[in-house]
Amino acid sequence: MEVSNAEVRAPSNSSIGRVAELDSLRGVAAVAVVCHHCRNAFWTALPHWYFQPFFAGHEAVILFFVLSGYVLSLPMWANKIAAYPEYLARRVSRIYLPYLAAAVVAGIGCYFFVGSRLPLTPWFYETWQTPLSVWVVWQQLVMDPQPVLNTAFWSLRYEMEMSLIFPFLCLLMVRMGRHSGLFLVAATGISAYLLFRIGAGPTNLGQTIYYSTSFIAGAALSRERETLKRVIGDIRAHLLWLMLLLSIGAYCYGPFVSPVQRATDLLTMLGSCGVILLIQDPRLRVGLKSPVAEYLGRISYSSYLIHGTILFVGLNLLYGKVSMMLFAAIYGVTTLIAAHLFCIFIEEPSLRLGRRLAKRMQQRKTLQMPLTKKALRVE
Repeated sequence: MEVSNAEVRAPSNSSIGRVAELDSLRGVAAVAVVCHHCRNAFWTALPHWYFQPFFAGHEAVILFFVLSGYVLSLPMWANKIAAYPEYLARRVSRIYLPYLAAAVVAGIGCYFFVGSRLPLTPWFYETWQTPLSVWVVWQQLVMDPQPVLNTAFWSLRYEMEMSLIFPFLCLLMVRMGRHSGLFLVAATGISAYLLFRIGAGPTNLGQTIYYSTSFIAGAALSRERETLKRVIGDIRAHLLWLMLLLSIGAYCYGPFVSPVQRATDLLTMLGSCGVILLIQDPRLRVGLKSPVAEYLGRISYSSYLIHGTILFVGLNLLYGKVSMMLFAAIYGVTTLIAAHLFCIFIEEPSLRLGRRLAKRMQQRKTLQMPLTKKALRVE
């Protein structure tokens, strides 16, 4: 059946209360990304297994995708929904506007340090090696996943693409039935596997389908959250701790199990689902309601956007002049300060702008409805 834009409804972030543990979890994962990229500049080998949770950067991105699917779909399952234009205004303001500001900052860094040569890993040479041009600017405007300006930007293309289609995907899941999420996870996973088999996996379409599996898994988990919480409620606390450890192990240690990224990402996705579900049980207190964890959650997106630029500026200015430990400390503190400022002056104003736009759209629609009804009565 064809669905018009007027009939499509989308989640509204404001309609469902925020879950503090999930915000904090996003902040902890963002710290892992910050550490991961710093390590990537100096080493290519995997860290020792006991350090892996601190450097699980790619795994954190999979967690972000699952979290996004989980949180964005919550209003849909609770029947608290907003019109698609209002939802879109919020998502563009939430993701794209701060991204553009971060891209400008990264572009300034690229202008001053383009083509720098330092005795670092090949990963370092993926960023700031291409001079600024109209083409590079266009790549940033369309959120090209190539890391020419900022090594962390690659995931935002898929985050934005899934945000655009997610309401329709949730609507499809509703119409397909209760367990349609599992079917769609399997369908997208198999489709991505086949695309990789024929060599189309690395294309933008192939990667979008590939990472959409994590978003859909989050939505499926969100849909069954109440049922799963009741099941977990009947399990003893010490077994829940064991389940949490196993989930963290699946989330973190995929690269130690298999060298194939598709296999490790599957483990990470499953582990992410387990962690997201289990940390919401009040019997498992893991510090995610502490002020520090909540603050990290607040600045998580800003730190994700800005840390790559801080890292590359720091490497160009300080490499060989200070010890590695001192550099890591300077990088961490500078990233924290820059993320705080970016959050206050860019990210949070963008969020408020999105809310105002959505509210105006809603008010305009409310004002137009009586006029429309009056016109219909006249006719």
